Amino acid sequence: MDQLFTGWRESLGGARKFLPAARDYMVASLWRRVGTRMTETLKLDIRDWRPDLGDFGKLYVRHGKGSRGRGPKGRLVLAINSTDTLMDWWLGDVRRQFGDDYANPDAPMFPASVAIP
Repeated sequence: MDQLFTGWRESLGGARKFLPAARDYMVASLWRRVGTRMTETLKLDIRDWRPDLGDFGKLYVRHGKGSRGRGPKGRLVLAINSTDTLMDWWLGDVRRQFGDDYANPDAPMFPASVAIP
């Protein structure tokens, strides 16, 4: 698994479409590092990253899987396995390239497309 993600990360620089490739790498890395579910990850907003909580930060998964049909159940997920470094890279270097909404805390963490100026 480490070899797969290391190779994927190293290939991002040469990707024909860097932004979608970086987004997909980031999403899959969260699944691997902290165990979020696919739908939970895709519903994260920028405000859901809480670097101020704990030693390394936490993700607030607002749309978590509820049990027995009770609906979504939120939870805090520890930023283990260098997730804090990954989030710094994503929010500091990559996310802002998707459009001007990167400063809006209610904007999606992982936009579906790139804004065209």
